[in-house]
Amino acid sequence: MSRDVLEEILSAALHEKAIAPDGIADFAAGLRDRARLILEERLRPLKDRVDTLEKENAWRASAILSLTDENARVVDENLRVKDENARVKDEKERVKDENRRVKDENARVRKEHAGLMEEVRQLKDECRRLKEEMEAVRAEWHTASAAHDRLLQHHRGLIRGAAESLEAVADLPVWKRGQARARLAEMAATLRRDSA
Repeated sequence: MSRDVLEEILSAALHEKAIAPDGIADFAAGLRDRARLILEERLRPLKDRVDTLEKENAWRASAILSLTDENARVVDENLRVKDENARVKDEKERVKDENRRVKDENARVRKEHAGLMEEVRQLKDECRRLKEEMEAVRAEWHTASAAHDRLLQHHRGLIRGAAESLEAVADLPVWKRGQARARLAEMAATLRRDSA
């Protein structure tokens, strides 16, 4: 099983007695958990918001479809009422009251139709607004991803620098043990500062 860069660095530090052997696994696990938590904290709210907006958009699309069907039913009903008016003209005297009722029904249907059309317009506006909001959330997600990539690049650079420092310490002759310890202490302080 191949070891990653972090394990190489930690092994070198252990070999140089810069880290206690029983603390290496915890230190590596802590670094990995920290990176995972940072990524989850930055991306989870954006993904949750995108999921919510997509569900709301699907619901509104379904409502528009339902209202469109209702609108077609109202139009059909309006045509049926007009046919009824044409038939009752022959019985004018007998159906005057009925004719008045039909006219009232027509007015109600037209009002309902106008109300439904307004609601459809509002839902379309809401869908358009939601699409714009989704685009804004996606842009925000891309910005967060780019920030994460920059952070990851910084951490990789830090690990590379630590590895290079450890190699430089390993190349020091035995009689420069004090200098090697000073370099290891400086590297540990840098790592501590960056992980705070």
